[in-house]
Amino acid sequence: MFAHARKAFTLVEILIVVVILGILAAIVVPKFSSASEQSAQTAFVTTLNELVKVANLSYTMSGQYPVEHTFGMMPTEYDTWLDSGEWGTTTPIGGNWDVISGGAVTFGVGVFFPTSPPTDAFMAQIDALYDDGVLTTGAFQKLGTGEFYVIMEP
Repeated sequence: MFAHARKAFTLVEILIVVVILGILAAIVVPKFSSASEQSAQTAFVTTLNELVKVANLSYTMSGQYPVEHTFGMMPTEYDTWLDSGEWGTTTPIGGNWDVISGGAVTFGVGVFFPTSPPTDAFMAQIDALYDDGVLTTGAFQKLGTGEFYVIMEP
């Protein structure tokens, strides 16, 4: 007698495939999430570098750093080099671009989170991209809750 050829998958075979796909998804999805986070951190550091260059250029041209403004508001001294619309937008990691003068430091450029600041571990990763990876030393520092700045003049 002839054996009949199977024309379909069994339920067990289908379940095995579904389990394998689930395991693969559990491995791949966190990697995409991590890549998105790293991309935002890199975009933040790139823009921060540009803002530091503008602050240095402004200082070179005028001999002084601008006075502190409300966070999210670009100093008028930067109008020549920056689009004020970009300054007022949220940074790639959240929070608002800001300059700080007087008080804790003479001048700095960075980000201020009025609510829900990221963890120090997250910001230390950014510090490692920009500086030394330690939020209490180097150029990029945490100055207070939700306040992270490149110290341009201590």
